[in-house]
Amino acid sequence: MSKVCPTCETIYDDSNAFCPTDGTTLRASDVEAGFIGTVIAERYVITDLLGEGGMGKVYLARHVRLPRQAAIKVLHPHMVADPAALARFNREASNASLVDHERVAKVFDFGETSDGLVFLAMEYITGKSLKQVLKDDAPLPIPRTVGMIRQIADGLDAAHKMNIVHRDLKPDNIIVSRDDAGNDQCKVVDFGIAKAIGSGEKALTRTGFVIGTPEYMSPEQLMGEEIDHRSDIYALALVAYQCFTSELPFDGSGPDRGMMARLTSQPRLLTEARPDRAWPSGLQAVLNKALDRQRDNRYASAGAFAAALEAGMKSAVAAPSASPPPPPSPKKKKPPTPVTALPTPVAVPSAQRAPASRTPVRGGVSAQPIQSVPIERVSAMRPARRRMRLPRIPLVRWATTAAVIGFGWLVLTEGSINRALRRATGLARNAESSAIKLADRAGDAAGAASSLVGGATASAPAGKGGSPAGTTDAASGAPARTLTGAPAAVGVTPTTEAKPSSALAESLAQAKAQLRGATSASDSVSAFIRVAKIHHEMGEKSAACSAVASARAIATTDAEKEALTAAAGSSGCSL
Repeated sequence: MSKVCPTCETIYDDSNAFCPTDGTTLRASDVEAGFIGTVIAERYVITDLLGEGGMGKVYLARHVRLPRQAAIKVLHPHMVADPAALARFNREASNASLVDHERVAKVFDFGETSDGLVFLAMEYITGKSLKQVLKDDAPLPIPRTVGMIRQIADGLDAAHKMNIVHRDLKPDNIIVSRDDAGNDQCKVVDFGIAKAIGSGEKALTRTGFVIGTPEYMSPEQLMGEEIDHRSDIYALALVAYQCFTSELPFDGSGPDRGMMARLTSQPRLLTEARPDRAWPSGLQAVLNKALDRQRDNRYASAGAFAAALEAGMKSAVAAPSASPPPPPSPKKKKPPTPVTALPTPVAVPSAQRAPASRTPVRGGVSAQPIQSVPIERVSAMRPARRRMRLPRIPLVRWATTAAVIGFGWLVLTEGSINRALRRATGLARNAESSAIKLADRAGDAAGAASSLVGGATASAPAGKGGSPAGTTDAASGAPARTLTGAPAAVGVTPTTEAKPSSALAESLAQAKAQLRGATSASDSVSAFIRVAKIHHEMGEKSAACSAVASARAIATTDAEKEALTAAAGSSGCSL
């Protein structure tokens, strides 16, 4: 490629770097053809083309005075007049030069030449990109991947401490070289779209400029939201997953589908992407946390993510998923075993002979009588029978189990436990009503007996002291107290109180009749309350309280409870 002197405009061949006449640095006669063989900024001789991006080309150069090589990025000439492109280029140089760490490629020079070329000189790293490494060796072993992620995380943490977010971390921007011992040495490059957090700089997004690689963008970056260092952590987790499996954790059938999957779906499991590998049990949880759609749920720093990966790598290793076994072939029926003649009978004592059998052997061939065959041989030929043994459970356990099953069946047939309880309550009320009826009958019988005793006493001869004969207390000789009548209600003990008036007795009988004829819980509550009030008027507090307690057991509505509270208060009973 020919070169031209910008001063005298003399054209020279490619072997010259400076004008022999005036010493001016020569430049390519066709700028678009490249700069190989030319000198940039009076000190960098371009020797090879390393790559090309959206904003410019990257060349390998050597310093004219120092024994050092450099990677020179030259902005496309047609972009020099674009203020946004020029600002973006300068921002890369400024941001990258602020980060001084062994895991980040150093930027040590940038500027504009006299002939209008804008360049950036950075550390040249001998090696190849992680993208090429994955193309050659993926999937990478787990220890190697974790070691590389640790180095990359250290470089990102150094940038994050300077409040600089890379925003375009991907395998293309990670250079992997080998040291003398053969160990991986990783460095992060290309801070072309890096942004200083809190710098207040304006967004430089323009049509035609790359603002990130969609396959490695975080959900918030895809949505156009404000991002921070946790977006780089998300991208680093995607890189780690790709190193582990040679695939990305989301559907990669198309960029649009992959981006939607990151916004709506969970990442694929490692065992789904590579079922043939043995994965440590804790590794998946680490990746899930780093790839969480909510950035607040991710790790606080890239170093914390790398440390978690190291710990997950040391967790228990699960065996690789085996391929599913083939479906079992249908069992073929075993053909009937042909029956051969039994061995020659051996004479044995009759006590050891089995009973005779005339059943023909399967297959239609008659066998010799079994009694002529030793019992040991017959037992060996006969298949063993297994007896079904029932578990030995005490009778109490059987009864308890049956009761539980019965109650469960009742609950299921009724539809709910509440129905079963209401039925049980109704049965209890019916039993109580029956008990009241029996008590009334017993009271009637006791009244009749009292009348008979009274008549007998009246006709008996008077004893000493004027008392009828046979009515004195055997222990004290005091006159015996006469029976006043039957109990007024269930649970009421006979008392020596004054005999109630006939009106109260009649009211009590009517209340009991109402209680016996009650068909609902509400009617029963009303009847019990009435009985309690009558007993209170009769001065029988214990009987009144007993009726109040019976009403309280079946009262459900607020109105019933209010009436019951009033009755208890007037009778002096507690609820």
